[in-house]
Amino acid sequence: GKNYMIISSGHFDPEIFSEYNILEVPENESFCSNCLSINSVLLVPKGYNKSMEGDKMKLFTKKGCKKCDYVKQGIPAALKITTYDIETADGLAELAYLGLVPLAEKTLPILVKRDNGVITGAINIKQEIQRLI
Repeated sequence: GKNYMIISSGHFDPEIFSEYNILEVPENESFCSNCLSINSVLLVPKGYNKSMEGDKMKLFTKKGCKKCDYVKQGIPAALKITTYDIETADGLAELAYLGLVPLAEKTLPILVKRDNGVITGAINIKQEIQRLI
């Protein structure tokens, strides 16, 4: 969706999809390339369960985002937060799976809590982290 194409390394010539923003994933992550976005609904293959990682929270960031860096440097090691760079195939796939691509186009960082609640903004996320420790 949103003019992005996720392709598995070695399966296609990226030039075929030159009109898209290509995210090439390694062969061992090829399941990401089997996702289909139709009218804001993401269809994923059976067995794709990266978003079901138990009690981990998810922090979506990207390189060059100062607010993202500010939040990341204050995360205690004991707090279970998986950080995703939305400019990678894995990060974008997880973001899309959770239906958060439109939100990420407007604001970063984004924290997805254990209960799937979403918090945006560096200050709000820092406050949530402080509340949890």
